[in-house]
Amino acid sequence: MSARLRLRVSVVVEADGDGYHAYCPAFEGLHAAGDSEDAAVEGARAAALAYLESMVAHGDPIPVGPDCEVARTGESVPIPASAVLKPLELSWPTPDPSGIS
Repeated sequence: MSARLRLRVSVVVEADGDGYHAYCPAFEGLHAAGDSEDAAVEGARAAALAYLESMVAHGDPIPVGPDCEVARTGESVPIPASAVLKPLELSWPTPDPSGIS
């Protein structure tokens, strides 16, 4: 059985024309769009998982901090007044969680 790592990632969702735009402040360049708020969040979830898998594959550190937390400590992302902040919980198999603090 492989170990699993759980993260809580902040996603900012804003209305964008006829649809919605979502982005993760912790993951530079991660943006998603959708026809609905839920579709934008699901797009951000898929993109965040791919982003994390790429970081792990390349040995890059996971940007744990106020926008990407291993344990929930609250939402601390400043967001525009017209936006909605949505937390995502992500998990994926990892071969060795021993260096994660």
